[in-house]
Amino acid sequence: MKRKYDKQHKDWAKAVKDRDNNKCIICGATTICCSHHLIPWEDERFRLDTNNGITLCSKHHSRYGKQISPHNDYAGLFFLWLNLNKPEIWRWFCENVEL
Repeated sequence: MKRKYDKQHKDWAKAVKDRDNNKCIICGATTICCSHHLIPWEDERFRLDTNNGITLCSKHHSRYGKQISPHNDYAGLFFLWLNLNKPEIWRWFCENVEL
């Protein structure tokens, strides 16, 4: 499914970044940050729910490298980090994700 970045999605992304003070929740970086869906974008139930978003810098949103990221071989570390450092986000994720 091709993603359609419409006004609603752009508003969602801005709201997530605003909530996180435009900083990566992992390292606090403020440059090249984006909003990341915890439960994939394809699940329409949570697509525009700001609880389903976090702000990540390009380093921590990368599919490459050895940084904690939900997109690379270290995704398990990302979810462990989330559990240990952002328990409120982890709790919401666990309550809503379908395993």
